[in-house]
Formats: sequence, structure tokens, C-alpha cells
Amino acid sequence: MKHRIAFAFYLLFIILLSSLSSIKALLLASFILSLFLSFRVFKEKSLSFLKPLAIAFLFSLLISLPYAVLEKNVHFPLLISLRTLCMASLTLIFIRTFNLYSALSFSKSLSYLLVLSVSHLLLYRRSYKEFMQALKSRSPGKPNREELLSFTKSTLECLFEKALRDAEETSQAMRSRGFSDG
Repeated sequence: MKHRIAFAFYLLFIILLSSLSSIKALLLASFILSLFLSFRVFKEKSLSFLKPLAIAFLFSLLISLPYAVLEKNVHFPLLISLRTLCMASLTLIFIRTFNLYSALSFSKSLSYLLVLSVSHLLLYRRSYKEFMQALKSRSPGKPNREELLSFTKSTLECLFEKALRDAEETSQAMRSRGFSDG
């Protein structure tokens, strides 16, 4: 039950963060979430769950900075970046603290969707690792830029085709089990 209540509060805080338009309030929220994440790093003695946060920060920087320079307006890109970082931090905290399967157990459809998503994620992760192993085995030295671009293109193509195939199979399986399109 506590996981469901925590999930409800998580959704409430996500809505609250997405509705904030004050940079000061978002900076405060970001500071509080950063303190909590620092505590988690100290407690777990692991930096592994900060990687998604670093990626969100990098993405915000790469998207927001050019926009701010072109538009000569810092407020909106900073607002979006702070919202993104706060939501990513809150999501990392929630996922590390509570069991998502228990939180979504109130709905059979959401639980099924979560299991389906996680299983697909694990399959795609395994496929990506196999692609990386193939690249290492086929290039004795460090691959050059051209080889990396070719590898990236073929990997994305294959994973995209696999995703389309899996989506069609899943859709067909769900229809045969009574889930409808509308």
C-alpha cells in the first residue's frame, strides 16, 4: 500500500514541478532533490544511478543553450532545463526507493504494460550488447569515425525494425487476448 501512496505523491509532485514557472522555486526544488540524491550516493556508495541524471543535464544543455543564444532569451530554456532535471531527479529517487511493480499493482493493464516494457528493454539491451561485441570482434584496433557511423546506422536500423516487428506482434497478441484498439 505504501508503494501506491508513494506513486500518487510522485505523480502529484511531477504535476507540481511541471506547473512551476518560477526559476527560484525550481532552483530550490533542484537543490533539495540534489541533497537527497547526494545522501543516496553516500548511503549506497554508488554513482551508477546518477548516469541518467547526467544524460538529462547534457541533453538540456545541448538543447537549451543553442535556443537561448539564438533567441537571446535565457528564461524559457533555463525553466525547461530546471524542470527536466527536477523531474529526472524525482523519478530516479522514486525508482530507487519504491517498487514500481507494487505501485502499479492496482491496475492489471498498467502492470502488464510495465512487465512488457521492462522485458522489451532487457531484450534491446541484450541486442545492443551483442552488436557491441560484434563491433569489437570485427575491428582489431579502435574503430575509426567512419566505422563507428556505419555501425551506429546499422544498429539503429536493426533495432528500429525489431521494435516495429515486436510492436506488431504485441498488438496482435493483445487483440487476441481481448484488448481492443479503441
